[in-house]
Amino acid sequence: MRYSKGCETRMPRQSVTKISVRIVTAHKKKYRQMWIHIPRVLMEGKGFPFKAGDEVLIIVDEKKQRVIVEKLKPRTVGRR
Repeated sequence: MRYSKGCETRMPRQSVTKISVRIVTAHKKKYRQMWIHIPRVLMEGKGFPFKAGDEVLIIVDEKKQRVIVEKLKPRTVGRR
């Protein structure tokens, strides 16, 4: 989503991006990982709900063909 000059303070609610697949090697095995790029303009906005290191739940809704990412509440140390 593009804004004209002077409108950079508004946070867009959506953006078009690409999905990429990367091959990583761990313990002498190769694994495929899927990455979704989140544009900086979304990530740095006030309303963006995630920070680096947050635990998230990933839900695949096959019926609606959507991927949903929800932030999990932080766990308390020593609590089960």
